[in-house]
Amino acid sequence: MQFSRQFLFTISFHYKFDIRCYDLALDTIKKAGSSLPKDVAKRLEKEVDELTKKFVKSAEDMCKAKEKEIAEG
Repeated sequence: MQFSRQFLFTISFHYKFDIRCYDLALDTIKKAGSSLPKDVAKRLEKEVDELTKKFVKSAEDMCKAKEKEIAEG
């Protein structure tokens, strides 16, 4: 059972890392900031931030549910 929890932790870490790679989108928005109107850049930054938080939470919830399933199993 310990192996399964460690494996789950590793998978969770990789999902969160992949999701956080969307932060690269923020860098792109900031670099393009001079060619974008400020309100558009702020809106895009906010959207990327909200999506990143949403998917990180989703990955955490899935991993918690799976960990609970493993513990009960």
